Amino acid sequence: MRNAETAILVGISIFLSTTGASALEGLFERPMYKAGPARLDVCDHFGTDCGKPAADDYCGMMGYERANKFEAEHASPTRVMVFGQECTGPGCVAFKSIVCFSSKERGKIRDLPHTMD
Repeated sequence: MRNAETAILVGISIFLSTTGASALEGLFERPMYKAGPARLDVCDHFGTDCGKPAADDYCGMMGYERANKFEAEHASPTRVMVFGQECTGPGCVAFKSIVCFSSKERGKIRDLPHTMD
């Protein structure tokens, strides 16, 4: 079923680009912190700015305006976006998926902040 959903999103993106519409969506499944191996934590900072604020910030870094939808799941290890602090163990929560939206052309992709290691 997931492949069908991805195919639909790709089809919609192609349709919008060929019809001149400017709205764009991007689906990011199990996003990683930088190149991995840690998954992207659902919080911007350790234990704060979780959920929608972190999803919006991720979408902004990927060149979109905001997140339309996101899902979370338990995962370990994870890293928070700001300063890259790591969470390990059963209490860690990562993004399972993020759907980003932009009403205009997708902007420039920015790198995640550097870790404090």
